[in-house]
This record gives sequence, C-alpha cells and structure tokens, in this order.
Amino acid sequence: MRGLLLKDYYCLKRKLFVWGVTVLATTIVCVMFMVSTKTGNIAIVYEKMANSEDSMDAALIPFLTRIVLTMFLLLPVAASFDLIQYVFMDDKTASFYKVASSLPLSTYRRVGERYLLLGIVIAVSFVVDAVLLVLVKLTSDLMPFVDSFQIVLAFGGVSLFCATIALLFGYRFGAEAAIWGNLLGIIILIAVVVIRNLSFFKELFTVEGDESTLCILKGFTGAADFLEHKGVFVFLVSLPIAGAGYLLSVWIMGRKRGVA
Repeated sequence: MRGLLLKDYYCLKRKLFVWGVTVLATTIVCVMFMVSTKTGNIAIVYEKMANSEDSMDAALIPFLTRIVLTMFLLLPVAASFDLIQYVFMDDKTASFYKVASSLPLSTYRRVGERYLLLGIVIAVSFVVDAVLLVLVKLTSDLMPFVDSFQIVLAFGGVSLFCATIALLFGYRFGAEAAIWGNLLGIIILIAVVVIRNLSFFKELFTVEGDESTLCILKGFTGAADFLEHKGVFVFLVSLPIAGAGYLLSVWIMGRKRGVA
C-alpha cells in the first residue's frame, strides 16, 4: 500500500503544488485580516460601528466579515474535491490498470489506498485550518475557534461524501466518470438542503423588496448557525457513508476482477 501511496503522490505533484499555493494564499489573507483588525480598514469600520446607532449595521458587518474569511479558510479542504478525478485520469494516462491486477495486493488494500489518500489530504487540510483559526483567534474574537472549526468539519464531510461517490463512479464506469460522481454528490446535497428547507424557499420566492433581502439574510444566518453548531454531525454522518462506499467499491472491483 505504501508503494501505491508513493505512486499517487508523484502523479499528484502538480495538483499538490496548486494545493500548497492555495494554503499559502489563505495564510496571507489571514495575516492581512489580523493586521487589518488591529490597525487597518477593519479596525476603522469596527470603530465606526461602535459609535453607530444602526443596530442592523452593527450586526451585519461582523457577520459578513466572518462569512468572507470562512470562505477563504475552506479553500484548503476544497482542494480534495477533484483529487479522485485526477488520480483516476493519471492511472488511465499511464495505463496503470493493465498491471494493477497483477500486483501482490488484495482488492481491499488497493481500494483502501484511495480512501486513505483522500483521508490524509482532508486531515492535513483540517490541521492547516486549525492553525490558521488559532492565529486569527489570537488577534480577534470575531472567529470563535470551536464554531468556525465546525464549519470546516462540515465542509470536510461534504468533500468526503462527494469523493466517495466519485470513487464509486470511477471504479464502476471508468476514469472519466469520476467527475460525474462528484457532480452527482453535489446535486444530492443540494436536493437534501432544498427538501429540508422547503418552507424557507417558498417564502423566499413569494416576498418582495426589502422583505426579500431580510429573508436571504435570515437564510444565511440560519445556515451559518447550523454549520457552527452541527458541523461535526455532518462530518460524522459522512464517515459511515464513506465506509459503505469502500465496501461497495471493493465489491465492484471484485466483479471486474480487480481491473479499474
């Protein structure tokens, strides 16, 4: 299995370089944010808010700032979304499937290596985001560590779920199908969110004017509140799904006599 991990590492060097650049860019944004909260534009805005009589602005600006910074913090985890697609396509380009079935490794190990690679990337992304959140926390109370990290966990769960569907598609239908597995995973998640919040979407399409803006803000606030308090639940739900996907992938490989 170690040899397969090394093979995928060398195949993904270009992708990992892009991931490293993403982490560096995210770090730079966090540093700029920390400096700005002390002596820059954010500090000036907060000072004006403290003297403002508009309670809406006082609540909205910190919320929007948190949303923007959180989006940047999610970028390292987002790099794992198309990881499986790259691995499958590299194997196809190198015709690795022609020799894969002759390796002295069981199907369980070969499939497990892909899931292990995915887990390593997501785990490293969690560590990177945890370090950045600690740095932000040292300079500002705007990003509570536990609440913000739960959002990262939720996004990691989403990434793991989509990658599991991509693995299933890649093993069952071939390398090109992995991207469609990713898209199907995203569609399934969107459908779940819409069905779960049908009343909100009905209200959104029936109100007009300022009420529409307030409704959108209410939706964003509700989504942020859910992720901040139940993000770990989203991640934990993705784990048994990934486990079931692993067993199903092994079964598919067995049916194809180990060729993928």
